[in-house]
Amino acid sequence: MNLGRVCTVMAFVADPGAAVRFWSAALDAPLHPDLPAVNVGDVLLFFHAADPARNPQGGTVAYFEVARLDELRDALLSAGCVAHRGPLKLADGRRVCQLRDPFGTIWGLEESGD
Repeated sequence: MNLGRVCTVMAFVADPGAAVRFWSAALDAPLHPDLPAVNVGDVLLFFHAADPARNPQGGTVAYFEVARLDELRDALLSAGCVAHRGPLKLADGRRVCQLRDPFGTIWGLEESGD
């Protein structure tokens, strides 16, 4: 099973609204109409409130586009990854999850809502 392109990078910050305004202005990039996010080329730069216990400020998670989230998630769990968050269905129809690999890195999987 293959990973697709990196489609979203989630950054954990104290103030998502301030972060999205900063990056939109700094990059002269359009704001996403419904999310605290900036469209940077083909990548969505998404800002999420930091959670000291699970995703501290300053951390980021790259999300790979996948066709069959559940199947790939199960394969990665069997290979030694550990579930971190999700799977979750987002308001725009996308499904996402986060996994921690055996080396402590958190990775995201994102399935289109199309």
